[in-house]
Amino acid sequence: MSVLGGIGKAYKSFRTGRRSARNVRRAEQRLRHQQTLLDTETTKFRREAVAVRGALLATHKAAEKNRLTDDWKATTKSADDAIIQDSETLNARARAAVRDTWIGASAVRSFRRNVVGKDGITVRSAARDPKTGKAYDEFNAGADRWWKWWGRDKLVCDIERRKTFRQLEQLVVSELRTVGEAFAIPIYKKQANMVGLMIQMFAPEQLDTTLSRAPGGKNEIRGGIEIDKMGAAVAYHVKTVDYKSVRIPGERVIHVFDQQRVRQTRGVTPFRPVLVKAHHLGSYDEYQLICARLEACIGGAIRTDSATNDDDIGLALESGESSQDSYGSEQIVMEPGMMPRLNAGESIDWNNPTRPGASYEKFSQAQMGMIAAGLGLDFAALTRDYSKGNFSSQRQGMLECNREFDDLLQLMIEDFCVPVRQMFKMLCILEGRIAAPGFLDDAEMRLIYLEDEWQGPARPWIDPLKAARAYEVAVKNRFMTRREVMNEQGRSIEDDLKQHADEQELAKELGVYLPDAEPPRPVAPAEPPAEPEKEPKKPAE
Repeated sequence: MSVLGGIGKAYKSFRTGRRSARNVRRAEQRLRHQQTLLDTETTKFRREAVAVRGALLATHKAAEKNRLTDDWKATTKSADDAIIQDSETLNARARAAVRDTWIGASAVRSFRRNVVGKDGITVRSAARDPKTGKAYDEFNAGADRWWKWWGRDKLVCDIERRKTFRQLEQLVVSELRTVGEAFAIPIYKKQANMVGLMIQMFAPEQLDTTLSRAPGGKNEIRGGIEIDKMGAAVAYHVKTVDYKSVRIPGERVIHVFDQQRVRQTRGVTPFRPVLVKAHHLGSYDEYQLICARLEACIGGAIRTDSATNDDDIGLALESGESSQDSYGSEQIVMEPGMMPRLNAGESIDWNNPTRPGASYEKFSQAQMGMIAAGLGLDFAALTRDYSKGNFSSQRQGMLECNREFDDLLQLMIEDFCVPVRQMFKMLCILEGRIAAPGFLDDAEMRLIYLEDEWQGPARPWIDPLKAARAYEVAVKNRFMTRREVMNEQGRSIEDDLKQHADEQELAKELGVYLPDAEPPRPVAPAEPPAEPEKEPKKPAE
């Protein structure tokens, strides 16, 4: 064999070996792929078997899976997965409901007037000496005085220069009851004659929801909120007017929402359980109205004898009138109370309107009652119709609504009002507007100076006389204090007593006797001092 022949044979054997090795690897790959498919199918089969076995052995009837519950679809998702992906649609529909329907507008206004009211959520500084318990009157009066001046001045309170602090509170309530969350940023802006604190609010729609991971990949971003591994908000990514995303540190943002699930980052609209029902009820009401209008427009139908010429169909017209309008369409002119003159062979069947019908009111009231319950209200609070119940039912409904209002009031105080108030007090002290010895040096003194007492709006009773008697008995038997009574009425006992004192002093100056004041007691004339008894003279010895 030649050398070249030996080399060729060796090369051919080498190529054959390479092909065999490739075929072996491909076979191994196909085998692994088939094994993976088999494992996947086995896992799927096991899961289905577990589900079937669990359904057959379900302890709770609500967990049964059979043909009667096939349409009962319930997904298992985390709070943020369930909220964030639907928030855009939910918020848009909730805002449309508040903007375009009486149900949404009435619900939001009900919470605004009962949680904030005409006087707002009021506060009084309550700093006291920790040793003696005596109030720091000068500090408290100064803090409350500056707060009153600041809170009612739109030019220094609101960054937009449109709202007082009471109106800011109302806006927060509106956002909470519409989209389920509100955002505010306290901003320091030095001012010559006022505390340099301003409040800037932004809408949930301004959060940049396109981001999923913070720069550097350290923190996750959920719905525009950057959170750490423990779920705490460390930053908020907000789109500005030029659509640029700005990262704002979490400690600068006040985020108010009612957290209802673990690891919930964003709020959700309270309208979500009733949006579909409210939409359908609005459509039903609109269609009923349209049908009623149509029935009211159709006064009757003209019947024509088949032998009558088609050209003569219609009411007889006066001389010179046309039976067609400007578009060439046949027209019939009818007026209320008219007696039509018919052509030969024609007769009228008068229409008998049946809309909205006897069932309309009952059906609508039932639907509105369910919607009110889903929003945390009762039928009367939502519809402003108080004719459907007696005194006891109205009182019970009012008490239940008040509990709902108080819950939102407490959320407002803790998550919005307190942070703003504490920041305001600290700026008052740092700017030198009020004196607070030890504030900067002692952590305990800082907490003492920041102590406040908050009051919501008054809760009037249906029967004020019964309420007054109940308060009188409670105070007399020491079940309540006068301060607690005043707080329930949205008033301050200090202001109340000062007003009574001023009123009595003014009446005294004018010589007027007030029925609730003690009448002046007559002063008896002073009796002349009794003369000392003279000792009898001793007889001379």
